[in-house]
Amino acid sequence: MNASTIRPVWPITAALGCLLLTSCAPPLGRPAASPPPAPPRVAPDATPADRALAHLAARLDRDRRAFEVYTDAFAPGNHFVCPSTFWVPGALSPVRVDALGSDPAQGYATCIRNEFRVGPPGLADWGGCYFLNGTLGESGPEPNWGTLPASGYDLTGAERLVFRARGERGGETVSFFVGGVGRDARTGLPRSDLPYAETFHARTLGYVGLDRTWQEYTIDLTGADLRYCLAGLGWATDVAHAPWGAVFYVDDVRFEGAGGVFDARAAAPRLLSSYDTRPPAAVPQPGDSLGFDLTHRNVALTQDNALAALAFLARGTSDDLARACTIADALVYALDHDPELGDGRLRNAYQAGDLTVPPGWEVNGKPGTVRLPGWWDPLAADGAGAWDSDPWWLGSDAATQGWAILALLECARRTGPEEPYLACAQRLGDWVEKSCARAAGGFSSGTLAWAALKPEVRPVRDDSRSTVTNLVLAAAFARLGRATGEEKWGALSERALAWVQEMHPAGADLWWLGDDGAGGATTVPVQSPTQAALLLWWAGNDPRHEPVRGTLEAAQRRFGLRCGGCGLRGYDLDGDQDGLAVAATAQMALALRAHGVRGECESLLAGLSALQGSPESDGGGLPEACRAGVTTGETLLLAPELAVPGSLSGRVSASATAWFALAGYGRNPFAGVPAQ
Repeated sequence: MNASTIRPVWPITAALGCLLLTSCAPPLGRPAASPPPAPPRVAPDATPADRALAHLAARLDRDRRAFEVYTDAFAPGNHFVCPSTFWVPGALSPVRVDALGSDPAQGYATCIRNEFRVGPPGLADWGGCYFLNGTLGESGPEPNWGTLPASGYDLTGAERLVFRARGERGGETVSFFVGGVGRDARTGLPRSDLPYAETFHARTLGYVGLDRTWQEYTIDLTGADLRYCLAGLGWATDVAHAPWGAVFYVDDVRFEGAGGVFDARAAAPRLLSSYDTRPPAAVPQPGDSLGFDLTHRNVALTQDNALAALAFLARGTSDDLARACTIADALVYALDHDPELGDGRLRNAYQAGDLTVPPGWEVNGKPGTVRLPGWWDPLAADGAGAWDSDPWWLGSDAATQGWAILALLECARRTGPEEPYLACAQRLGDWVEKSCARAAGGFSSGTLAWAALKPEVRPVRDDSRSTVTNLVLAAAFARLGRATGEEKWGALSERALAWVQEMHPAGADLWWLGDDGAGGATTVPVQSPTQAALLLWWAGNDPRHEPVRGTLEAAQRRFGLRCGGCGLRGYDLDGDQDGLAVAATAQMALALRAHGVRGECESLLAGLSALQGSPESDGGGLPEACRAGVTTGETLLLAPELAVPGSLSGRVSASATAWFALAGYGRNPFAGVPAQ
């Protein structure tokens, strides 16, 4: 499922804000890094926008207060991701472990399936598995049993290891333990041939008889020296305890405690995941795809995180500011700690959860680099398996840089000049100027999209120009000019706007989407509703923008709908009336509010708030569409000769939730001021 977007269609329907009305309020000052924000709570009288923001806060905080070993395959909070089997030397391995295992009867998307085999000649009569941190090899994680330094976690503060397990038939007898890697099993002392052993002897439950139903188990770690931990959970069994073999499942493995590592994690920069993925439905819905839930489980789109930061700042409590700074700090760190890049740009996506690779994992000789999103494809490399990622995620789009600039500048405005946010925003702007400016005017979509379905994934230019991208950049450059006083940013903003004017020729009621990079214009106005409305709002009486005054009504006619499935009124992306796109509807509501049409704005938002009570949501998050399969107007390349229409997943989306919150608070994300 390696899909490359021929023309990325951003789920934003973006437009330009009221740049000249930026608030001049003094900086609030950066909140203290410790203690971290309190866990989000939703008051009984909370508004729908407050509930949306609580969802984003909970998503950002999701694994701050626990240290997870395994929740689901590719989950962003997973640690010790190198399952390493062991058995009697000189014999064949009796152990099989599949971290992509499933337990359909229980409805879990993934869990760890473990098997101990007996019977065939040559098999060892004893074996097990340790989930090691390992180190990074050429094709993936490789075991480290204590031979390499600086490759373990400091888990000081952990008081117990908790996990769930069940037997396939019931009665399977297995020993579970943690610790002791690199130490003599009998004496507990470090082995001389393994100089970098763990700092504590194994703690064990002994042999446990498993039930057919899921049961929770706890290994007490009180008093253990956890300064250097190479592994999470381990298990072992033998023919005496499992004479007919054993198949059993393990899930939800985590360290729990207080202080130490948990306080450090709470204060660390991080990004939130873009989607709430879920197990496959008992009765699949149209457009459902288990592949999407696996491949998108840990992705944190940079644009989505910028929008979330802006949504936090729209309400602006001290906890909101702290969470926005958590995201901004992550963007600053990513700019300087990419495993390959170093030229002043961000990638389109990273991994959610822990920002950096595990200790001991050096990518291209660089320790502490940011984690990139992806999944393990067991069918790749002729069945040997390999790590894979969407090539576009690894690229750098100009609009991504623009959204990051807007979020960083708003954080800088709230915290003061001593923080690195303004300098980071300037570096991103410099990269766009250097790499994306087009001689024909405006800015290209990005010089580093990534070629899909080739033996080597290499950067390629994307010379197409997008109206949306140039509007976002115009806003970002204009705000950079106000923040720095440098004239060049105003000139770059005008450059973007001048080309945008070409995308609205005389007689057109809607904006063109852009061009293909070779001189051919794309007249499909997929993202026009809010572009035109917010551009008119920004322009005021500027005569250059007089022709757009009728576009708000034209957009309402072309893209407005009452969805036959959910019954709600709203807007779609491509005018085919096949379903409601939540972000586009929230953006249109914000545009209507900006034009003084408050009643229609509130009506649209009230309708969207009904989706917060859907089974997909936690009471606050909103899906990216009212159902899976709503088309976007984009084209996805799934194979060299297989292009399919793009569609929305229907999963709860950080982008849709952030736009809903921004509309609910009436906050223009392009300028940081009320939309009125």
